[in-house]
Amino acid sequence: LICKNVDGQIINACINSLSRKIQRLKETKSQWDPKYKQRKSSKANRNQGGGGGGKSAQQLQAEEEAMIQAAIQASQEQHVKDMLARQNKALNQAKQSQFNQQKSYQNNNYNPLL
Repeated sequence: LICKNVDGQIINACINSLSRKIQRLKETKSQWDPKYKQRKSSKANRNQGGGGGGKSAQQLQAEEEAMIQAAIQASQEQHVKDMLARQNKALNQAKQSQFNQQKSYQNNNYNPLL
C-alpha cells in the first residue's frame, strides 16, 4: 500500500478491517473451498489410523491467528517507524532550509567596509 499522505488511524482501521475479512473467510471456508472437505476428511482419517500425532484444527487455527496478529503488529510497528523517519526527514529538511536562508542572508548583507 503506497500513500502520499499517511494517517495512522486510517491505516489501523484498514488493518482491522482486513483482519475481520480474513476471519470471516476462514469461518466460511467450508462453503467456498471444494478441497476443504477433502482435506478435513483426510486429516480425520490420519488422526484415527495414525495415533493422532498431528495438531488439532483448533491448535492450527490458534497458531494461524497468532501469526496473523504478529504480522499485524509488525505492520503497525513498521508504520510507526516509517512515520518517524518521514518526520525526521521533514525536520532535517526544514533545518537545512533555515540554515541556507541564514547563510544567504549573511552573504547578501556582508559589507567588508564596515
